[in-house]
Amino acid sequence: MELGLDGSVVRTLLSKLPQNIPFKIYGDRFFSSIKLVNELQRIGCGYTGTINPNRTDHCPLPSKLDVKKTTREHMTDKTTEVTITSWNDNRPVLTISSCDPVNPICHANRWVSTEKKKVPIPQPFVIAQYNKNMGGANCLDQNNNNCRISVRSKKWWWPLFAFCLDSMMQNAWQIYRRQPNCTKVDFPKFRREITNLYLKNYAQPCVGGGRPKSSKPLVERVHGNMRFDGLNHWMVLALKQGRCALCHKNTTKMCEKCNINLH
Repeated sequence: MELGLDGSVVRTLLSKLPQNIPFKIYGDRFFSSIKLVNELQRIGCGYTGTINPNRTDHCPLPSKLDVKKTTREHMTDKTTEVTITSWNDNRPVLTISSCDPVNPICHANRWVSTEKKKVPIPQPFVIAQYNKNMGGANCLDQNNNNCRISVRSKKWWWPLFAFCLDSMMQNAWQIYRRQPNCTKVDFPKFRREITNLYLKNYAQPCVGGGRPKSSKPLVERVHGNMRFDGLNHWMVLALKQGRCALCHKNTTKMCEKCNINLH
């Protein structure tokens, strides 16, 4: 409980991994905190991830406005070697790491609108490692968000169930793309083909539907000899409203002899 909900999730997932192996864990700002990084250090695992400003325990880093004027700033805890780095990309980004240092400085290409081209800018090593190792998780979230199950429900478990289906479809698409000589298919078309396959194999065909029709046409419901004999075809009130056998509009009248609705 001392790690909070986000940290306890990471700790639970790590308990399934082999012990006594120095793993490096990469996570986003939902999970990152100084308490989590210190706990992972205690069990011999490194951690790198983005972090919210309100979880830095008042680390004396410059404000967002000051960071925009500079390239990067960082602070390191000398006792635990945990480094919090502030870097100005498209917007200021905060990272925390116990295994990836700031140096050596790498370079990243960013589009500059004034020069109409991509320009290399200095990038801390910790940022480059985070982008390299978090790419898969970020792409999964982005692809699921762009093409997700749109059916809504009031049941609490439905978002979890829909997320599992979206993730399985995304993973299946990634595996399919890596197959040799596979046909190039985008993600929406891939989902559509799988859905059509399951519908063809397991769906029940729709029976009926629409407005019910008369079982037989008029010439079959009343024999010609009775229709045209000219005897006792009296118009009476019908027990309930029905459709005329000739014009198919509603009527409350019927032929007493033929027993069909008529005007």
